[in-house]
Amino acid sequence: MSSPTTTTTTISESTETVKNNKYELIYWPIRGRCSPIRAALTFGNINFTDNRMSDWDDENGTRARLINVNKFALANLPALILPDETVLTQTRTVLQYAATLSPELTPKNNIDAANVSMILDHLNELYDERVKMSYGEEAAANIPSFFESSVPYYFGTVESWITTRKTEFVATNYITVADMFLVEFICAFEKLKQGLGWMEKYPKLLEVYGKVTSHPKLKEYYEKEKSTPFNDPIEGAWS
Repeated sequence: MSSPTTTTTTISESTETVKNNKYELIYWPIRGRCSPIRAALTFGNINFTDNRMSDWDDENGTRARLINVNKFALANLPALILPDETVLTQTRTVLQYAATLSPELTPKNNIDAANVSMILDHLNELYDERVKMSYGEEAAANIPSFFESSVPYYFGTVESWITTRKTEFVATNYITVADMFLVEFICAFEKLKQGLGWMEKYPKLLEVYGKVTSHPKLKEYYEKEKSTPFNDPIEGAWS
């Protein structure tokens, strides 16, 4: 009996099609949830406008334009407008779509694709906790528990997962958008914690961080993004 053939659920546009098209990525003028998407599009050398807008609430501003193009009110950020004016929103949706535009970032099989999604879902829970901690009524008081409980749990589980599976990167043996999602946490915490000394407990994650930020296709991007604010309102207290 022959073995079943494994096919991938991811769909990549042809290299020629992507090269000749123009995309528009819309977000606030901060890193936030959009930086991994910017990194993925940069990695794939995708022709896109990086619209770091400031007119979201204007009567005829970006939100109104998205609703008009999208024909319904799912106008959230980040948003990616495709060449045919299709609008995609929600961080992980846009991030994983951006991966399909680059053959190198597209998961090679269903299991790899599932592992990427799994890591994104797992780390997104940490991001949600970070937002609550940063913007909550008692934000500053929540900082210690965030770094003493939340970060060790999520970083620790991913560290153990990489160690057990012996992969070169977070989800697979090649770079994926899951790595870019992780790196954005480390970049933010590096600034807020004034260095990476606290990362000594997570050598595998630190290794991934080094590989991603020094990658020839991403090094310049991450250097430039250092001047873009993370927009943590209590940033001064994160020391």
